[in-house]
Amino acid sequence: MAKKVIIANSNSNNENNETLVLISNYIYNKLKENNINAILLRNENKTIEKITNDINNKYGKSTENIILFNELINTNQGTEIIYALRNTNQLANKINNEFEKNNLQMNKFYQQRLPGDTSKDYYYITRETNPSETIIINYDLDEYQDFINYANSVALALIDYLNTKKEKTYTVVKGD
Repeated sequence: MAKKVIIANSNSNNENNETLVLISNYIYNKLKENNINAILLRNENKTIEKITNDINNKYGKSTENIILFNELINTNQGTEIIYALRNTNQLANKINNEFEKNNLQMNKFYQQRLPGDTSKDYYYITRETNPSETIIINYDLDEYQDFINYANSVALALIDYLNTKKEKTYTVVKGD
């Protein structure tokens, strides 16, 4: 079974939401052009909980899913990539490398734990879509930045990631 990329975005204010829709549409179209199984969710007026439940109910919780959740932030520190605790940093690293290759402002990529239970992801969508590979991209864009370069970098990284055969790796287990 081929992996599918499920693209969703947060519901920001109307101006930001328009930009997020353009970013998500660009990534979706680029993936489709490259014969990647991509699904674009329409998230108008939905909470993160509703978006997450829609993903789980429509597409199931599966290791065959890659969930890309796009958000806009305004920190002036650069774009951030957050990946689930259960996932490797391989996809986040590929996206980061594409950003760097294109001289795009990047802050960091990381995982974030829930303070009350550090075995769980901090973000609802990463926590509740297990075992899917879930990644959040917080684009730190201002009105003067070309968001298409960011969207293109994400699409290229996903295409590379999905077309690269995963090498066998050994995961350390308790007692090693």
